Amino acid sequence: MNMAKNYEIVVATYNGAPFLSAQLDSLLPQLGLAGWITIRDDGSSDDTSSLIEDYARQYPAHIRVLSGAPSGSARDNFGLLLQNATADYVFCSDQDDVWLPDKVERLLRVMLEHEISLGPSTPLLVHSDLLVVNDNMHILANSLWRYQKLDPTWGNSFALLLTQNVVTGCAMLVNRALLEAALPVPIQAVMHDWWLALVACALGRVVAVPEPLVYYRQHGQNDVGAKRFNAHYILNRFTRLRSGEVTGLARLSLQAEAFAIRFDGTSSASTARMFAQLPRLPRWQRRLQIVHHGFWKVGFARNLGWLLWA
Repeated sequence: MNMAKNYEIVVATYNGAPFLSAQLDSLLPQLGLAGWITIRDDGSSDDTSSLIEDYARQYPAHIRVLSGAPSGSARDNFGLLLQNATADYVFCSDQDDVWLPDKVERLLRVMLEHEISLGPSTPLLVHSDLLVVNDNMHILANSLWRYQKLDPTWGNSFALLLTQNVVTGCAMLVNRALLEAALPVPIQAVMHDWWLALVACALGRVVAVPEPLVYYRQHGQNDVGAKRFNAHYILNRFTRLRSGEVTGLARLSLQAEAFAIRFDGTSSASTARMFAQLPRLPRWQRRLQIVHHGFWKVGFARNLGWLLWA
């Protein structure tokens, strides 16, 4: 299969010096002749910037540095990277993970297979499972999907994806057609990966690769991390949801409303508009609409909490 089309790995950094070298060292051998890395730091106060400069000097043909004022969030940092990406295919990379040696080749192969069958103008997102590891790379779980009790097939149900994201940004690959449709990432988006998944689901396809291709490192500084889905997690989640510390319905509705405005006139926009109206409804009517339109989360326990607190 011809895999000569170019690809880009965008890396968003912020105070990631302890782990960045290990990640870059896992990316560089996978670049070949058609790939490169673009890094953007978001105003780190540690040694991240100097580390990036060292790598850029050492690998000038493979590493590009995107400069600019701090964006203030991982979502917006990735958004700027994606807007400045020029390759046919783009991977997103966190600063603290490690990629398995065949991740780039594996996801590119799946992407090209689907472009052959669906056409290169179809917005596509391909994503894999992940190995959950601690800060010392000790494996905590062989599958993030099982660890968090996620169902990746929900990535192709728009109503479900409005309610819960099942795509992890550092495990995804997107094509140029998706970037042209989805960018810029709006400020109402919860995260860049969730927004890209919604657009791919609505206008094209989300493809799940059921094998782990990333060591997903968990440590005290994770912006977004993996937590084991168990009774303790559920209780803590409910408590934080009530206090407004986690992503609640109001924030999800803003994301849905942004989608409805951007893609007005599509069937998915109509569904998004229904979801965006949920916070304005009385609680009993809101629950009826959740059931009627299938705005579910993955699993009984999540849905119990969703209906209790929505």
